[in-house]
Amino acid sequence: MTWEIRPLKKRLSGIIHSIRFRLSLWFAAILAVVLLVFSTFVYYRQTQDIYNQAAARLAVRLRDLDLAFRSTYRSINENEWLRVPGRSRDSRFVLTEDEVIILSNRSGQIAMSWGPVTRQDAESLVRLISSWKSDQILRKNLSTGQEGDSKAYLFITAPVGSENRLLGWVTMGVPMDPENLLPRLLWTLIFGGLFTLLVALAGGYWLADRALQPVKTVTRTAQVISATDLSRRLNIHTQDELGELAGTFNQMLDRLQAAFDRQRQFTADASHELRTPLTIIGLETGRALSGSRSIEDYQHALEVIQSENESMSRLVGELLTLARMDAGQIQVKLEPLDLSDLALEVLERFAPLAEQKEIQLQAGELPEIPIEGDRQYLLQMIGNLVDNAIKYNTKGPEQWVRVETGIDSNPARPAAWVRVSDNGPGIAPEHIPHLFDRFYRVDSARSRNPGDPETGEIIPGSGLGLSIVQWIAHIHSGEVCVTSEPGKGTIFEARLPLAAG
Repeated sequence: MTWEIRPLKKRLSGIIHSIRFRLSLWFAAILAVVLLVFSTFVYYRQTQDIYNQAAARLAVRLRDLDLAFRSTYRSINENEWLRVPGRSRDSRFVLTEDEVIILSNRSGQIAMSWGPVTRQDAESLVRLISSWKSDQILRKNLSTGQEGDSKAYLFITAPVGSENRLLGWVTMGVPMDPENLLPRLLWTLIFGGLFTLLVALAGGYWLADRALQPVKTVTRTAQVISATDLSRRLNIHTQDELGELAGTFNQMLDRLQAAFDRQRQFTADASHELRTPLTIIGLETGRALSGSRSIEDYQHALEVIQSENESMSRLVGELLTLARMDAGQIQVKLEPLDLSDLALEVLERFAPLAEQKEIQLQAGELPEIPIEGDRQYLLQMIGNLVDNAIKYNTKGPEQWVRVETGIDSNPARPAAWVRVSDNGPGIAPEHIPHLFDRFYRVDSARSRNPGDPETGEIIPGSGLGLSIVQWIAHIHSGEVCVTSEPGKGTIFEARLPLAAG
């Protein structure tokens, strides 16, 4: 029994704490308030209508009674008028069973009474005569003979006599609701309202469950998604808020999948890039230790090890830079700078490398261009562009790399730009969209020296330089674009905002 009760309690607890149940309760509560206001208004209006009808009926009956008295009191003495109206066959007034008539003399003492009224109620009514105005209607509950049961009556009092002769007072009452319409209406409103609330609660729960069905789909999908399986998507194509939520969730999954794919690719590429120099270092070390070697062999092995160590140091440095970039741990120190001075400094630094590769390193127009930025990172950005242009260019006296700066003439968005161009082999159009991806390397026409058509010299590089260039441009609120045509060279242009003022 305990094992059967616990799942039931858990299920009930889940239903009570669910959003659809709370939505149903809120819906039922709002509907209950609306029904209460509506029922109160209906009951009040019906009460007023019944009261007005009873008051009109009372006025008509009092008029009939007055006509009956007028036909008799002129020919009788003061005490003979105190008789039951309507008892004679020729009387114009006939008293019904539920009507009340109380006759009192001029001093206010009860003389006679007819109808379902007790002596105590009659005396209570007469005591109020002195405070009534003529033709003023009074509402009072009278006992109907059953214990605790009473009925609402409307009473009105009027004098009996002529203009110069007052015989006494007559008080007449009629039931306000002789057919008991108000109690039936009240119970109808109560039971109808309760039934409506129950139907609304059940229907609201069903509608809420149906409306929140996509949320269950989101929950189930989120439960089966893991870091190794991000391919699942939500097939919810409605035009409401839940459809928008599903679209946002799918976009988030797309970004997560892309991020995990980049991470896996990043790890694989980094492992590959590190494995190559480590393998070369291991081979050279094993060869040097395998037996007696000449000094030249040892020197060559050390040179190879040193070269690979430098490559690994550069790669590790670039990886650390990218990791800090992704983590937002790099702080940019903005200071006033001249973009042309930075370009000249980069040209001086890479002049020996260009000379070694027999490439002309040219300085184009370098006007004074004020900007604000981080000097170290901007030098790295321009340096990476120049380094790429030199490495991937062809040896020869006619090959050149040009660096120039300028200001965009567009008045709507003025910007400074630094442009690095070359007349090398160029880049195929299918590679351009991926140039700034991490570890992306273009085919052999770009990654090997085309001067040696047989094998060519493998150009060192990790494929991270342009990613760092793009990041540096973005943190300076700039952008990098590239235009290239195979066989005609490549142009990289970094655009940066001008200094304020």
